[in-house]
Parts: sequence; structure tokens; C-alpha cells
Amino acid sequence: MGDPMDNGGSAFPLSEVRGPLKDIVSEPQHGMTLRDYFAGQALASTDSATKERLFSAARKEGADLADYIAQSCYEIADAMLAVREKDSN
Repeated sequence: MGDPMDNGGSAFPLSEVRGPLKDIVSEPQHGMTLRDYFAGQALASTDSATKERLFSAARKEGADLADYIAQSCYEIADAMLAVREKDSN
């Protein structure tokens, strides 16, 4: 899996915005990381059958359900970042 410290960079960065007098109206913003975006998309795209399997696995392991699901989504995000890195080389 990918290195969790490699967050893929910013998903939706915004550059600074300057007004008509070239004054800074809005500072640059980094936005969420690509890793966070991928994890959120993994959660959003999880169908009910997969959610039921996650619920069962969390219960079997005695894990906190929210933590278990979040960890699973970040594992998917890390895998996506690893494939992305591999494909770029």
C-alpha cells in the first residue's frame, strides 16, 4: 500500500485572488489532500452489501464501527495513491 504520509498533494488548491488594484483579496488555500478526497469517495461509493460486510467485520473484531470504516476507506485511498504513483513512473 502507499505511504500514509504521502497524501498525494492538494485535491482542490486555490491560488490567491487579486483585486483590480492588485491587492490580495483571498489568500491561497491548499484545500483537502488527495488522500482525504480519495477516502471520502471510497466511503461515498460503498454500496449496502459492502457496508454490511464492513459492519460484520468490525463486530467480529470488536472494533469501533466508525474507526473501522474510516480505516478501510483510507486503506483504499492509500492503494489508489500507490497505483497512481506506479502509473506515473
